[in-house]
Order: sequence, then C-alpha cells, then structure tokens
Amino acid sequence: RGASLSGRVVDEDGRPVPEAKVLVSSGDESPFRLVMRAMSGDPGAAIRSGADGTFSASRLPPGENQRLTVQHPDYEKGTLGGLSLVAGGTRTGAVVTLRLGLVVTGSVKDLEGSPIAGVEVALSQSRVVRSSSGGRMMQMSFGGVSEIAPAKSGPDGRFELKGVPAGDFALTAKAPGWATET
Repeated sequence: RGASLSGRVVDEDGRPVPEAKVLVSSGDESPFRLVMRAMSGDPGAAIRSGADGTFSASRLPPGENQRLTVQHPDYEKGTLGGLSLVAGGTRTGAVVTLRLGLVVTGSVKDLEGSPIAGVEVALSQSRVVRSSSGGRMMQMSFGGVSEIAPAKSGPDGRFELKGVPAGDFALTAKAPGWATET
C-alpha cells in the first residue's frame, strides 16, 4: 500500500510559495533515478504547490529516510530529509522554507560591443579541488543538469538568471554560429 504526504511551502517570512515543484524521493536515490521517475509519470516525482503553498501526494512508496526536494525559479532549492512514510498511512504538516535566491544579470556582446540576442546563458557548479599533500589546486566546472534554469539573451543582449544560491559557478554562453564562452 502507498503512503500519503501533505505539507506547505513557504518563504522566509512565512508567506506561501505557489507553483513550487515538490519532489519526493528515498534518501539514497540518485539524481539520475529521480529524473527517470519524473519522466515516467511517477506520482511522487513531480507535485506542485497550490496558491496557498500547500501540496499533497499519495501513492508514494513507503519507507524510512524519505526526502522532499522543493524547487521554484525565484528561490534556492530547499530540502527536508529524514521523513518516514508508512504504508497506508498519511503524514501531514511537512513545512519547507525556501530562501529567495540571488539574481545574476548581464549582457552578451560581440567583440565590437554589439549586443547578441538569443544566446543561451547557463550556470554550472564550479569547484576547487586541492591535493592534501602537495598543495596543488585545480578548478573544475561540473556541467550537466543544473538546478538553475538557463536564460536567453534578449534583443539588447541582456539576460537574467534567478534563484541562484550563493557559491562558485561557471557561466557559459552559447549560440549557433558563435564560439561557446565560459
């Protein structure tokens, strides 16, 4: 028998966050497996919060150490872990608080300073890796699926990326007919 879960998504001031994407997964589930479940139509893979911030999910796999991951384009990703879901049971009152994310803005221009429209701009995690013995350092950007939706530059070359958490990122700009820049 499946389990049920309901709760609410709010911002730091306690106001409801509508249209947040709520994902329910087991604590040991890989991100790849979660994406595959979402594509298959699994009921626990993609739920949206309502206008009052509430969400409800049923027919979820029961188990210990379940995790709620909540995403909204204007906010940093929120996670609530360690949930126990009992077969045939209902868990209520889960609250996930989202922090308003940072906004990255800029413009894309060619070498002459003219704006370029329609350029896809995306952020990827950038990590510094240090050796424990020799003090060597290397910076790497991890591409792939990002939690931050990419943006397209407008007619004036400007772009805006919302919901960015604090941290180190690499920004990549690419468009057909142009070299990709990072």
